[in-house]
Amino acid sequence: MDSPVLFVKIGWMKHYAGPSTADPMYPRNAHSFRQPQDTASAPEQWNFAPYRGKVYGCVADSPPIQVERLGARKEDESVSGVLAVFIARDPLADVIKVVGWYQNATVLRTPARTRTLRGLKLTAAISAGASEAYVIPVAARDLVLPDGLHQPGRVRSPVWYADQHSDIVERVRARLKRHLKPHRRSSKIAHNPNPEYRRMVDLAAMDIALAYFGGLDVSGENWGWDIEAPGNGSPALIGVKGLAGPAKSVELSANEYSKMQLNRDRYLLFVVSHARSKTPRSQSFKYQVDTGLWTCESGEILVFNPLVSARADIRHPTEP
Repeated sequence: MDSPVLFVKIGWMKHYAGPSTADPMYPRNAHSFRQPQDTASAPEQWNFAPYRGKVYGCVADSPPIQVERLGARKEDESVSGVLAVFIARDPLADVIKVVGWYQNATVLRTPARTRTLRGLKLTAAISAGASEAYVIPVAARDLVLPDGLHQPGRVRSPVWYADQHSDIVERVRARLKRHLKPHRRSSKIAHNPNPEYRRMVDLAAMDIALAYFGGLDVSGENWGWDIEAPGNGSPALIGVKGLAGPAKSVELSANEYSKMQLNRDRYLLFVVSHARSKTPRSQSFKYQVDTGLWTCESGEILVFNPLVSARADIRHPTEP
């Protein structure tokens, strides 16, 4: 029998191993990547930090959890064997994504205090063995969920129950099985002839990508990608493209296009539109084996138009 599923909405981070200047947390309803709000007191920042062999899932501003909807009796105060799926709003793509989960979790009806860190008293409603917890690397966060999973007519809650969302639950289960199997910046702004402006846009896009994914800047190596970031086993290879305006098209060099096709199982094309504005937006295009298409979170696809180039030598008509 499959485990009951509980969705928990938290803020966006890379690792959830505690607050860090290299890994700021963006609020649960973040819409700005450049200016995270003050989240110093957000308890979910430690949700994947092991503590004495366990992890503790804090749920900010949560009402009592209805454990009876997870298989418990009405008089029970807890339930075990739950798949707790943590979801967060991607501050660049502005969509809800699965960021990690606990398997075989214990869920309390009312959160209990677990520890005090940096003066903050943490009360957790969910716990699991540290080996049962998995946080997805940013480059591999491609499972998008709809915003409106809460019950119609009810106050929005960070806790969403899966008993009325069987289709979404099946998508999550399938992805969980898949995950747990034992500087040359060539971005171009096609219609802006100012090379210095293009360079500034490229730099802004790279800064955003590095802050978003972490990883190593290899854009100067001419390998066909710009960043190597943690992925599923092997590093994710991320090509970065910056645009000053809305995303309509980007240019790929012959080397980039070739490496994108050769490494399509772990290549990600990260397109940042309005890269120098206060509200940049991103699209992460990944290859889908079932369709053979490169798609992003919103369902848009890449349509490739290979270009042919040539070299023209200038000669006198009498020259051979």
